[in-house]
Parts: sequence; C-alpha cells; structure tokens
Amino acid sequence: MVRDLVRMPKGLPGVGAGSQSVRFSGALVLFQYCLYSLRTADAQFAWTNIQQERQPIEGQVDLWTEAESGCSCSYDVLDQSCACCVPQGGCHCGAKSPHRCGQCGLEQFCDNMCNITLTSRDLESRSGQAYGEIKSPSALSGPAFCWYRFIPEPGQRVEVQVYRIKRLGKIDPQSMSCVGGFMQLISGLRGQEGLPSGNHLKYHPSELSICGQNERYFPPLVLFQDVKDASSGEANEATLIFRVDEVTSRSQFLAHYSFTPIDSLEDTAVQLRGATPLTRSFNDDGTENTANDCTWLFEEESCQKDESSLPNRFRLPECQLASPAYPGVYPPNRRCQYLIRRGQKSSFIRLTFTHFNLPPGQCQTHYVAVYRGRTNRDPLYQKLCGYGTPQSQTLLFKGEENILVEFRSGDIVPPINFNGFVAKLEFVDEAAQEAERMQNNQYGLPRGASKPKLTGQSGSCIQEYYGNQTRSGRISSNDLQLSDNDECTLVFKGNPGDVLVLQLTTFKLRGKSCEASITISVPTQLLRHPGESNIIDKICSPVTQRLNDLHGRGHQNEDGSEGRKDHEHQRDPTQPLLVNFSTVMLNFRAHRPSIDRFDGVFKFQHVLSEGFPTANTSCDRVFPGRTSPANGAIFGPQNWNLLLSETMPNSKALKCSTTLIPAESQSVTIMLKSSTPDDRDLCETQCDYQGCRCLVDGSLDETKHILITDIFNGVIGCFCGDFSHLLPLSIISSASLILVSNEGSSSGRHRKPKRRSTFSYTASYSFHNEETCGPRRIASPLGSLESPLSHTNAQSYFPSSTYFHQHCQWFFDPPPARQLVLEISTTDNAVDCNIWNATIGIWDVDTPTKLGPKIDRFCPEIMSKEYVLDTTNKKIAIR
Repeated sequence: MVRDLVRMPKGLPGVGAGSQSVRFSGALVLFQYCLYSLRTADAQFAWTNIQQERQPIEGQVDLWTEAESGCSCSYDVLDQSCACCVPQGGCHCGAKSPHRCGQCGLEQFCDNMCNITLTSRDLESRSGQAYGEIKSPSALSGPAFCWYRFIPEPGQRVEVQVYRIKRLGKIDPQSMSCVGGFMQLISGLRGQEGLPSGNHLKYHPSELSICGQNERYFPPLVLFQDVKDASSGEANEATLIFRVDEVTSRSQFLAHYSFTPIDSLEDTAVQLRGATPLTRSFNDDGTENTANDCTWLFEEESCQKDESSLPNRFRLPECQLASPAYPGVYPPNRRCQYLIRRGQKSSFIRLTFTHFNLPPGQCQTHYVAVYRGRTNRDPLYQKLCGYGTPQSQTLLFKGEENILVEFRSGDIVPPINFNGFVAKLEFVDEAAQEAERMQNNQYGLPRGASKPKLTGQSGSCIQEYYGNQTRSGRISSNDLQLSDNDECTLVFKGNPGDVLVLQLTTFKLRGKSCEASITISVPTQLLRHPGESNIIDKICSPVTQRLNDLHGRGHQNEDGSEGRKDHEHQRDPTQPLLVNFSTVMLNFRAHRPSIDRFDGVFKFQHVLSEGFPTANTSCDRVFPGRTSPANGAIFGPQNWNLLLSETMPNSKALKCSTTLIPAESQSVTIMLKSSTPDDRDLCETQCDYQGCRCLVDGSLDETKHILITDIFNGVIGCFCGDFSHLLPLSIISSASLILVSNEGSSSGRHRKPKRRSTFSYTASYSFHNEETCGPRRIASPLGSLESPLSHTNAQSYFPSSTYFHQHCQWFFDPPPARQLVLEISTTDNAVDCNIWNATIGIWDVDTPTKLGPKIDRFCPEIMSKEYVLDTTNKKIAIR
C-alpha cells in the first residue's frame, strides 16, 4: 500500500497527492507553481571571495551594470536608452544586449560566453582587473560543450570558483566518475591552431570533475591550476571544460575566475615552497613511475639559503609542503611524493602540519604517510587521514638523513568539503631545538597519545587529547601527578569543524577562596574581539558535586549549602558544557591533591557531519539546511553511550533529538533505514494512510520509541517495537522536522536494569532546494494556486513507504482592492480534514504564524467553495 499522506495535527494543514486549487480574481495574470530540485554543497573550510573588492552597490543591476538605461549606446551615441556601466572596468555589451554591461575585454561575449580565451594581460589593461565572472550561454541545450582558455602572466596561477551547475550529468555509483556531463579545470592543452581541440575536451580521469543535476556551492568549489615549478616564474595555461553529453533543456554554470599571484600573502598563493621537481619516482613494487608529475625534493641548503637579493615573488622564506592545487580541491587518484634530505648543518628535521583536511572515513584511499627513508618501502613512521591532524601537530626526526612524505588521493565524490594539507618544513640544530623545548616546557614525549604527560620544572603538567585519535573519553584527576598547590592543564584539540561537549560528573574542591579550582578556557588568539575574556567557566573551592547532583541537585558544600562559583562565570555545572571552539583547555589547580579531585567525560562533535549540539544537553543537535551538508546520517543514542551513561540515571527517560531546519525554498527528507528493537518492549507500530502510530500496553514514556514531530510538537509519526518490515520509510516535509529518540525509563516494569540498553537505529536526512510552496507573496490580481504535489503521481514516483508533510502559507498583496474572490476546489474527497486542510485568515505579521483571526477552514470533503472577502485595510492569507 502506498502511504502518500500523513495525519496532520489539528490546526497544522498538510496536503496530499490529490488536486487542490485556489482561484482569485481581479485582472489578467495567470500563474502556476512547478516543483524543482537543487542541493547545497558542503562548505570548504578556507576560501577567499575573488570578487570581494568589487561588490555591487545598492541599486546596481550586476557587477558591471549600474543601471539598465539612461546612457549612450555603444553603437549609437545619440541613443540614451542603453545601460550605464560601472566606471572602472565596465563596457557596454552592444546591440544584442543593450541593457547590460560586461567586463571590458569580454563585452563581446555578454550573450554567449562560450569558447573564449581569457588573457590576464589584456583583461587587466582593459578593465583594470585580473579577475571576473564566467557563465554558460543563456540557452545552452545538450549535447553541447564550451571551453574557456586562461592565459596567465609569469608569476600567476589560474583560480576558478564554481558556484552553480545545473543539468550537468551525474555521478556513476559504479565507476565513481561523472557520466552524461562534467566540468573540469585542466592544464592548458592546445590544438594545432592554438585553441583547445576536440580530443582535449574529453573526460580527463586524472583531473577533478564536477557534475550534478542542480548544485549550489556556497562556499564555492575552489579549483587551481599551477606551473610545474612555481619558483621558475613560468606561466601555465589552463582550460575549463563544460561538456554536456546528453539531451537537456538548459544546462548552466556560474563561476568566478582569477589570475592569482603565486607570491601573494594570502592563502591563495602557491603553498608548495622551496621544492625542486624530480623526474623520477617509484611505485610500491619498486618499479619506476614514469607518468608521475608530482615528485619533489626538499634539501636543507635550499631551505636555508639567503634569498634577500631575489625579487619578492621568488623568495622562499621557508620550505613548505602542500597538496596539489591547495587551497583548492586536489585532483583524484593522485600520488605525490615529497623527499626531504637533511644536510650537515642540522640535527633535526621538523615537520609541522598547519592545515589538514582530508575526507573522513576514506583512510584507505586519501591519506598522508611519512616514512623513515627515501622510499615507501622504508619503515612507516605515521599515517594521517581524515580530519586527522590537529592544527600545528609537529613530527620531529633526529638522525635521519632522508624522510619521505607521500600523499595519496582516491575518487572524489560529493560532499566535497576537504582541500588537502599544508606542512611547514624546518631543519633545526640541536641547540636551537633544546632552547625551544625549554621555553615551551615540552620534553620530547610523544604527542597525540591518548594520555600523554609532560612534566615541567615547576611540577606542572600538560595532558592532551586529540580528536583524530579519540572522539570521546573519560577524564579524571586520578591520572595526574600533582604536588600540593600544583596544577595541570588538559588540552582538547579537535579537528577542523569540531566543537567540544564537556561534562564534569563529579568534583570535590577543598580549601579557601579558590585555593583549588577548575578553569575552562580557550586560546586567546582564537577570540574575535579585543579584550574578550578567554575563560568559559570557572569553579572555585570550596565546592562539591556528586553524581546524584546531575539528577536534580545542585553542587554543594560539605555542610549542604550552595557551592561557590567564580562570580564572573555563572553556569550550572550539572549541565553539559558546550564550547564552540576546536581547542579547549581545562586547568585543574589542586590545593591538596589527595583531597581535591574531579571526574568527567568529553566528546568532540563535528558540526557538519554530526550537527550543532544544543547547549545544556547531552545529545540534542540541530542541522540547519543553509549550512549543513545536503545529505547526512542521523545517529541514534548508541553513538553517545559514554556521555549518556555518565550523566543520565537509568530511572530517567532519556530523549535525544535531531532537529532538521530547511532554509527558505528548501524541503527536508528523513529516511528510517533499519532498527534493532528491544525485545522487552511490548509495542507495535501501525501505519496506514493517516501515518504511523505506536500501540503500547502501558505508558509510552517507559517504552523505547522514535517520534517524528514538527516544531509545534505535533506528532507526525511514532515507531516502536519491531518495525523493520516497514523500512525503508521516508517523510518529506516543507517545514522543520524533529526526530526524537526516546530510550524510555526503568521506573515501570523494567526496574533497575543492570545497564541501560540502547534502542539503536539508522536513519539519514537530505535537504532539497525546491520551492514546494512557491512564492509566499501573491501580488498578481488574477491567478491560481495549486498545492504542492497536486500534479505528482506520488504512488508511482515515490517509494512505497513515503509520507508527505507540507506546510505552506501564502498571503495576497495585490494592488489596492476592496474585495477578494477565492474559489477553492479539490478532487481528493476520499480523505478528511485531519489529512489536509486549508485555513483562511487575516494576515498578521505580529503573530508567530503570521496568521491572525481565522475566517474559515476548508476541508477536502467540502470539494468546492467560493469566498467573497472584504480586503479593505487588511490582507488575506491561506495556510
């Protein structure tokens, strides 16, 4: 049975798959709404807007057009009806586009930007800018192709930022490559006449390819093409290929380009510094790799030579390793080798990773390996992958003459939210290394271990936890070695995009007036505002918190009175602490280590893949549609067992919520894929055309179950017991959805279990950029409205277990009129008002729902009804 409708809570109208229409009369405009789909790509972590110095001012039509009319035409100076161009760099597009301007040097391509050559010298001389915008022709239907050839000056690299593609192929799940169309930025290839030939416009497996039916990228996908040796100063041409191999109605793309200086102080400069290209490299079996073009040699003499006499663009202040095309996305299936050779002047090779961002969960194909020797057959020292290396992690080698760093990439598929690595290379003598070690109180113990301990001269210690090695864990003062009036700092160093959830489960601080304390802070260099305090929370002695205090009692002194907190940081320590930084420090000062103590748990959470955690909760999180990945997984409480087991009593019902908030013009889908029921729960899930309900013998709060609700707490679906026969099951909504996993309590028939058992499930979400409701404001005096999916054959288009939750609202804002005539009709009379309904009321911006006094509610069993409404001094809305 096709479940194409979901029961809506009263007052929250939904729509089904039947046909409903609204007609309102006044003049001559007829309009209708169509369903389309697009997806927002994941954000890369570092990018610089190419157009940041040239943003359109208020009232400006576009980047190069100040006004659509009012200036002389380029083809007729006496005609003043043409567009007005910006003074710096704008030129009139000509007779084909009289009301538009383009970048000087490209104005002849305003209406058909295809198969063109962009030369840095010509563009800068004509427009004063070595950057601009490129886009597909306005009417490009597949099969078709366009190429864009970039010719930089010496000392420049070609940069392209892609913001939008539409109807451009798709990813083949078997080959993980683009089929039906693609976009690639390749090294400049030319035919016999100096232009890209047909053979060069084919698919290049060694280059990054972009494809998709409707993709918006913000931040954009950043692509670079570089010279082989940046220090040589040679120019290197590049070609952007846009190719559609299937029949399409209109294929599009929008991108910005730049001829970017390689010696810029920005991150957009070439990050590979001090290297000499090698012509030979070797495969894993020892055979020579003759096709490799990414093998580099770093020698001590090159990194320490005096370059003060060289032009600034060719100075190399330090040696630095970087993945290809950094900070853009690196190419797929690439192997790069960086051979580091120490000379006689130094004793140490020091490698510091300052940026590391590879795709998580793909450690077999995307990684950096470090070997003690010249080849990858020498002993492996360390392998790094994922978001796997915290900022400024340092690898130190003493005595080795050669170190090989090898970077490997595999297939690149969406979401593309990674862009490689950067590592600073230094050759250090022993005296300098010892002086720096003494200054930093670091004595060469291995970093990154689960519980490293470094003891300084004052008896203080540092204990570090890295997000790439453990995502959660316990912390305890029992692991520290302290003397009286001594202190230790715990440093939590997450991966890029991580935040920290920290819960102190118990602590006991004796002494007077903060002689013992726990201070939670962040590095001052991460603060955004001068003078801002870096202290997040501070707890001072005398104070005690027991485990039971988490379950209803506040922290107390030994005599039962309220414990003391630092007066500047009033936070309830019984609640989990959310710190929106990837690096957090906990400083524990013990007056008497034998008495003062603490215990706690922590969890790193990646905000893109795991959602934004909700403050003061253990497992609630939010996925905003505007910034979250378009697709992702929803994890049940089984992924939070450590934090929950320490903070929640078995007798208390545990609830974890995942809130999905689609942005304007978005919808969201939740798909339940699998579940592992608890055999002790006698509960059954029943689904029909009205939705899914939980049938339970007893209290639902004592039963493990899943609720899917809207933001008004209206229940859309309930699932419990063994409902695997219903899966996969999807709910598609135009409004926010909340998935609540309820673990039940042990206060009922399951009293005092040995341990809390978890109701595990797997689910996924996806955001779709589709205008399911159409424009909310109706300004036309005559037209029609149709409910979402009214023309969609849901039973044939969607899988068998699919429910729709549509919440649309329109208000009428036509020219002044005294009367509005509405005729509402439907052919879907087989359902009742709980399935879908349309509420007519007065538009009121001061109410949360923008719907004021209700006039009527139309239900499907009415089938047809006409309303004649007075619109004097008021506006009408339909929800």
